[in-house]
Amino acid sequence: MESSGIIYRVLYHCKGYIRLEVPMLKRLSWVVMFEDVKKSLPFRIPAGIRDLHVNPLQGSIAIAYEPEDIDILGYIKNVAAGPDIEKIVQDRP
Repeated sequence: MESSGIIYRVLYHCKGYIRLEVPMLKRLSWVVMFEDVKKSLPFRIPAGIRDLHVNPLQGSIAIAYEPEDIDILGYIKNVAAGPDIEKIVQDRP
């Protein structure tokens, strides 16, 4: 799925878990790969998300969430189109 900010594709989605392919993650530097990525995210992680795992080597993000507490697809769409993501995309080679 493409937005104005970042390209992503839903690889797998079931109630409470979603895995996304995010090709731009593969372009992250080695330094960024070994930092705590969750702490450096430029957007807020809402309470409905239980766990977030970013895998730059595979270019994927896995999210465990509470389906009753968050519209995960809406959240992802908003983050992917947000101005903070747009800045990250522009800053990457």
